[in-house]
Amino acid sequence: MNKMNDSSGDQGFQVNNGMFYLIRLMKKVTLSWVIIMIFLLGGCKTITKDEPIPRDMTVDQIDTDYQISSFQLDDSKTLEYRDVYHNNLSIVELEDQETYYVSTHLYLMDLKSKEITEVTAINRGNDEGRIWNFIELSDKSYLYTNVTYTGLSDFTFMDFEVIHLKEGNKKVITKGSVDNIYELPVFTVDKDAIYISVSSYDDAQDKTEGNYRIELWKFDTNTCEKIVSSTGRYYIGEHDHYSLDDECEFYSDQTIYINNNGSYFVTGNGDQKIMNKVEEGFISKVSWSLPKNLVHAIPLRHKYLVTERLKNTTEPDALISYVLDDHGTKYDLKTTLRLEDYCVLEEGVVGFYKGNTVILKDLEDRIGMTVVPELKGDIYFRKVDGNSVLVFKNGTCYNLIVK
Repeated sequence: MNKMNDSSGDQGFQVNNGMFYLIRLMKKVTLSWVIIMIFLLGGCKTITKDEPIPRDMTVDQIDTDYQISSFQLDDSKTLEYRDVYHNNLSIVELEDQETYYVSTHLYLMDLKSKEITEVTAINRGNDEGRIWNFIELSDKSYLYTNVTYTGLSDFTFMDFEVIHLKEGNKKVITKGSVDNIYELPVFTVDKDAIYISVSSYDDAQDKTEGNYRIELWKFDTNTCEKIVSSTGRYYIGEHDHYSLDDECEFYSDQTIYINNNGSYFVTGNGDQKIMNKVEEGFISKVSWSLPKNLVHAIPLRHKYLVTERLKNTTEPDALISYVLDDHGTKYDLKTTLRLEDYCVLEEGVVGFYKGNTVILKDLEDRIGMTVVPELKGDIYFRKVDGNSVLVFKNGTCYNLIVK
């Protein structure tokens, strides 16, 4: 009896225990099936809040109010049209020396009256010298760059000095050496102030390596302040080519671009390129970087128009354009907007695009483009102020005012 009772109790325990495990197994199968269905119904890809959402922006033809006037240029001389300060255009007359040019006369043109006066206060340093650029300031003093050709060529080493001349007294602001005329100091006018951007291979004519230096000065009749100074190393590689160390900072473009949102310039090194902004005498770098293969990054009101060369190709026209905002958000453009030359104004950009002069504007959700049919062909620009630009074409100067 006891044996039978013990056996039936064991059998009852085994049955109850089996039912318990069967129920647990059914629960697990049901839960797994629910999870599988959630994934199937939800699709193969889940989007998290941190994943960037692709954005597009169009380039649309728009009407822009503008005004054009013109005047003829003197074709009998070799003239170089430089900077505009307080409505005075600086003009340098050049003489061809076969491998380089020397300056012979300097002039100022009043853009309102078109009256031209010769500037005699500035003299080049020697017979093989050149005044690269100059500005007459409001107090009748002068800011200019004096160039000395040590190699008697526009494309070999030359020395320069940036000088402030006042009442016959010369003060050298900065000096250095470059290996072609396109690396010489650039003046950028910002109302009463002038930015001076400088690069230099220091001691380059005596050594096979040395210091490479960039500077940015802000100058007016009352102050002269160096707001950027960076030094790295250079060395001479194959075929006497000057190369910079990867960490050495350089100007991607020595022009300072000014609109109603600030003053900007692009620097780079061996790893990246960066947009810099000048605010109240201080330099801030944006939080995002630009591509190494950058063609241009143009401030367009509150955004930046970027064009870069595609990687892994040798095709010169393999380009892509897009727009970045202050936060680095990228807006893809279906149109490649490479500008051959351009001028940044307060509310937009005047540029040379596919044989046409165009006006570009930031319309928040799209880019507006206006083609200026009067201005086609070979041209270049000089900024007058925040709303107007000089356009030089075939012996004629056009004053384009964007309203």
